[in-house]
Amino acid sequence: MNHQMALSGCMALLAIVTHAACPTGSTFDSTLGFCADTTYVYGPFTQSMTSACVSKGSGAICTATAPYSVNGTTLSLPRWTRTLVTSVRGKKACPAGTLVSSSHDNLCVETLGSITQVYANFSTSLTQRCTTLGGGNACLYTRWEGGLYNRAAFQQRLQTNLNSAWDRSGLPSVAVSVVTPDQGLVNASTGVAAPTTQAVDPSLHRYRFGSVSKNVTATLIMKLQEAGRLNIDDRLDQHIQIPGLPNGNTMTIRQLLNHSAGVGDYLNESSAFLSSTSDSGHLYTDSEIVGYINALGAQFAAGSSYAYSNGNFYLLSMLAEQKTGMPLDEAVRQWVTQPLGLGNLFMDLNSTSTQRISNLVESSRAYAYSTSSVKGAGALVGTPAEVAQYIKSTFHGGFLNTASVNAMQSAQTNSTGYGLGTIRFTSASGIPYFGHTGTLLNYKSLMYYIPSMGASVAMSTNDYPSTSTWDRIRDAVFNTVAAQYSGYCSSNGC
Repeated sequence: MNHQMALSGCMALLAIVTHAACPTGSTFDSTLGFCADTTYVYGPFTQSMTSACVSKGSGAICTATAPYSVNGTTLSLPRWTRTLVTSVRGKKACPAGTLVSSSHDNLCVETLGSITQVYANFSTSLTQRCTTLGGGNACLYTRWEGGLYNRAAFQQRLQTNLNSAWDRSGLPSVAVSVVTPDQGLVNASTGVAAPTTQAVDPSLHRYRFGSVSKNVTATLIMKLQEAGRLNIDDRLDQHIQIPGLPNGNTMTIRQLLNHSAGVGDYLNESSAFLSSTSDSGHLYTDSEIVGYINALGAQFAAGSSYAYSNGNFYLLSMLAEQKTGMPLDEAVRQWVTQPLGLGNLFMDLNSTSTQRISNLVESSRAYAYSTSSVKGAGALVGTPAEVAQYIKSTFHGGFLNTASVNAMQSAQTNSTGYGLGTIRFTSASGIPYFGHTGTLLNYKSLMYYIPSMGASVAMSTNDYPSTSTWDRIRDAVFNTVAAQYSGYCSSNGC
């Protein structure tokens, strides 16, 4: 929603854009608010205008339609004389029976029970966006159903703002998916799906999501707790024995989930591990990774401090495998993604440069080393569309029970900014939201859910942007969503 427009914006919008769809021989008349030629005006007209037409005794013409060509497509439209239209439309900026609606970009809206109809001189680009969204011939009228208008307008704003933020960034692509509270899935993207030249489709093309994996792993652990297979306040060694693990007989599962277990971050701090990544085809074993973790020693006594560590979530992956009796990728599939109907979201433990992932938008280092080395700390691959669907289903859709969601989102003893596998974000305007970031193998990703808006977002790019570039893209997406849905749940329920 563009709340900055004045109430007179309805006619201002009508006057400054060129309509893509008027019957042959007619143009949009910004004074009347309809397509017209020198003699006739073409509908559809408002219910109030139609009723007034009938009351005037104008007969069958008030409801009759006839075929007219609009952009090469035949539509059935009412056609009245200019004199008749002038006598029943009223003298306000919007036609009789409509009001300016801030929920629809300050355009003229007619409300008939639960149905809203938007009347406007829809721009060529917006009409094309409507068509892309499957609106069909409805996109060629000067009256759109309110939901169709909102979806097309929101997607156009999201795409426009993403384009502006991405411009001159040097990033090969950015893909964004938003699961909205009222319109379903909305996508925007820039660039091509390397190594192809195909335009990126956030519902088709996959990205590596790096540490966004941690939230999925945390969800798996919470599902195991709900199933009675563990309690997150159990010590790790009550469920799995890991010889030589620093703090191994004191750390709890909760402490692994909130990064207070004192486990070293082998992925960034172990020179031995970093040296091993020169072999891009090597598939790692638990004993290798545990060896790197053990060699780093305890960073602090379990539960006494906070330090973000990929080692925590590698150990949680081992725990999940032990409690489910299956490899992590299969455990995630059976316990998380399959129940949610997400076939394009998975933990990648097997790909190499010779065994590539289908539809993966490749970075320059997409297969530099195997993500079997990180498991549930960073191996997630998926489409932005399914990642956005996942986080909304997890934090709002009832997939986890309320106690699990609250635990994941709540501040922890040693960190107010991190829950259980969940980063606690706050926008510049003070809006809380929850999710995770991801950075791995030249992919940069972000996923979150905004409870007050009932909306979730997933976005990814296949190169490392500068901090300022990523912040600009991140803010462009968040602000677009907030402009449309700020306060939505308090007004409409979510």
